[in-house]
Parts: sequence; structure tokens; C-alpha cells
Amino acid sequence: MPELFEKVEVNGESRTRVLLQLVAGSLAIHLILVWAVIYVPALRDTLNIVALIANTKFVEKPYNRTEIGDEVQMLARGEELPPRPTPPSFPPAPAKEGIVPQAKPAKPPLFGGPEVAPA
Repeated sequence: MPELFEKVEVNGESRTRVLLQLVAGSLAIHLILVWAVIYVPALRDTLNIVALIANTKFVEKPYNRTEIGDEVQMLARGEELPPRPTPPSFPPAPAKEGIVPQAKPAKPPLFGGPEVAPA
């Protein structure tokens, strides 16, 4: 068993340099993250949503289940209902026979497609 530790040296070197490097690195990373949260809108919005979710509270009161009895009124389907009157401000409906007129685009498409003359 002692052969496991033959190459291990225990010396009195100070560990302050390594610890200072770790603290400086951690400080730099935290400053970068704080800067990103302040100046990057997507991160700021994300943290605002997280804060809203963190403050969510649930209602702790008993639930009263809704009982649906026999006094239910069934409604008829749409095809069985009489047609609704059209308000006078609406344009008249096109005739169902023949071709239905279609609107023409006001501007020609930017890329490709047929050129359309303004009407």
C-alpha cells in the first residue's frame, strides 16, 4: 500500500495563488452574467418571467365540483337552425351560379410571379 503514495509530495507551498485565481475567475464570470442580464433584453425578460413564476401561489381551498343534473337544455346544430339575417351594411353575397369574382393584388409581387397591371 505505501507504494501508492511514493510519487506524492507534500510540501509547504502556499495555496493563496490558486485560490486568488479561482476567486478572480468567479468574479469575472459573475460580472459578465450580471452585465448580460442588464444589457441583453432576452435574458432580462427571461428573468422577469422566472421571477413571476417564482412568486406564484396556489389556492389552498377545497374544490366544489359542479354537478350537472337532468335540467340540461340541448341546442340544435348549425345546419338545423334558420339562417341569420344579414345586416344591411354588409355587401350583397355573390351569386352561387357561375364564377365568383376574385380580388386582384394591388401591387405586383417583389420576386417572381406574373406581372399584374393595376386595375
